[in-house]
Amino acid sequence: MHIETFEDPRLRLLICGYVRLPPGRWHYSNTSVPYWRLYWNADPGAFIHHGRQNIELKPSGVVLVAPNTIISTSNHKRVQHLYVHFQIPAFYTGVSPQITSFAVTPPVRGVIRELIHLLQNQTRSCWRLSLVVHALAELAVSKLMDEAIRIPQLDARILAVLAFLDENLGSAISNPILARHAEMSTSAFNRLFKAQIGHSPQAYLRLKQVEKACMMLLFESSIKQIAAATGFCDRYHFSRVFKRIQGIGPAEFRRLNQNPFVSNPYY
Repeated sequence: MHIETFEDPRLRLLICGYVRLPPGRWHYSNTSVPYWRLYWNADPGAFIHHGRQNIELKPSGVVLVAPNTIISTSNHKRVQHLYVHFQIPAFYTGVSPQITSFAVTPPVRGVIRELIHLLQNQTRSCWRLSLVVHALAELAVSKLMDEAIRIPQLDARILAVLAFLDENLGSAISNPILARHAEMSTSAFNRLFKAQIGHSPQAYLRLKQVEKACMMLLFESSIKQIAAATGFCDRYHFSRVFKRIQGIGPAEFRRLNQNPFVSNPYY
């Protein structure tokens, strides 16, 4: 079992692993996460279920799950399972929940083989590993760029506020503070923000705080610490908001999304 984590300024790679899944162990129901998930299996026998879709993971195809897509998973055979979790830059918005797949061409097969080789040898050459994972993730996203992702033309003041929010998710930020940052009146700012983003400033802030919490729940040990780091007054308030947005509580989210086959990850 092999795992790597990343920090990156462009496409943010969260986690990558190549693990052996025993029969019946990749069994999750109705999970949803705010980041991309890419899967490739060296063996048939594992499935992703989404609505009426039942997609089998095979060596001949790479499967890409868009953020906030509700899926269930299953496997009835032992399989070698490659997965990559990542985010794309904030200015890509409007991604509709969906699953897409594309064929493994000889160049893609070469990238997958190199990635598996680096993971299996637990390389300390993180830059090389990062480049290879980037190649696979960016290729996958490019397959549905035109259909699934729009790049909105946002007002410069709103862009500045979005950057400010991303840097201060652990703080209490009121609408008047955001409006002053945009050099606008509060009422005018609220109207412009809702028109361009589709959410009120506070609703968007909560979404981003929960999104950050989802990332932290993959690695952090204390829900209380995560609640404090994402701007909530206590873990109980955090849990209520998290469940309202994600449909499940943070402890259940962690149980469903942490890889049960990985121990002692290296960085």
